[in-house]
Amino acid sequence: MNAFDLGQNIHNHKLPFRLYPALWDEFNSANFNFLDNEIIQIKYLNNDGSNFNVDVDNIPNDKGGIYFFYIKFDKISEIANYLVYIGRAQSTIHQNLNKRCKEYFNGYKNDPALKKMRPKIYRMLHTWGKNLYLKFIIINNNDKIKELEEDLINTILPPFNDQIPKKEISDAIKAFNN
Repeated sequence: MNAFDLGQNIHNHKLPFRLYPALWDEFNSANFNFLDNEIIQIKYLNNDGSNFNVDVDNIPNDKGGIYFFYIKFDKISEIANYLVYIGRAQSTIHQNLNKRCKEYFNGYKNDPALKKMRPKIYRMLHTWGKNLYLKFIIINNNDKIKELEEDLINTILPPFNDQIPKKEISDAIKAFNN
């Protein structure tokens, strides 16, 4: 690969992270104790990014919770993890953790027409698919699920979450986006 192609490929993998500790200090952890809840982690896609990793079938199909997509460099896995998306799955007749987590791959990876609907999700799957991992926390209270997801997104500002729930933060980010 020549220097231009390498440079273009590196540029295509660039992600903007906002690391703002003042928001971390505002995280309302009193609403949820992470130490009391198991955080389960799995590899999301197989080694070539073409299908689910077998562990995805172990995501509960009768529970709700919060899930986190992150990019992981396996060679130094505890050092190079990049949280890129936070989502929620409520526990209802029509939704659960397993179904919601699978929707990303089944929809955005396999249907290029959906690229226009959620371009960041499409990019996440296509650019980092083989390095994409998932962590999730089972939560039984749907109100708590929604509240925690909003608090986490407002605190961490993951690069692939389009919507920042708190208007003040969202407006501030939009004002300075280039």
